[in-house]
Amino acid sequence: GGKERGLFPIESLQTAFSNRLYYRGFVKYAWQYWIPLLSLTTGARPNEIAQLTREDITFNNDRFFLDINDKNGKSVKTKSSIRKIPVSNRLVELGFKEFVSSLSIGEGVNIWEGLTADSTTGYYSAKISYWFITKFESLGLAREDHEKRVLDYYSFRHYFITKAASLNDEDSYKAYVGHSRGSG
Repeated sequence: GGKERGLFPIESLQTAFSNRLYYRGFVKYAWQYWIPLLSLTTGARPNEIAQLTREDITFNNDRFFLDINDKNGKSVKTKSSIRKIPVSNRLVELGFKEFVSSLSIGEGVNIWEGLTADSTTGYYSAKISYWFITKFESLGLAREDHEKRVLDYYSFRHYFITKAASLNDEDSYKAYVGHSRGSG
């Protein structure tokens, strides 16, 4: 395999998400704003977030959830990847509810205007990763951590999983990120 994946240093995340390049008015498409935030705060795989339809965003008990599923031709890595993930209240404060309410698309239609799957693989993640890493590098942020581990888009997921694992509730965090018990 390739190099080991590292965790984004908190300082790099603060720089990336507080920079004017990141504010909604500065990106061309909503996915460029919301998908990195959803990745950071849910630990979901980029392709899982990229496949969301309006019906996959639900509201229950005063909370938004992402319904990660394999309905209507969507794909998931494993059966344990099918799950409901709560959306951070911080994202609601940043306008996620308004974004979802503004969607005027048909049933089963992907919510991310301007985001297309790779014609060869069928995955969205390469486009998401390329866009974000290009922005990340434009801020002068490192692509490797101090231990020479690669920092890439999946470092969001690695960051979330590592932080969640530190809470010592393995079954909960594994279910949350779509890992079955005993898998990595």
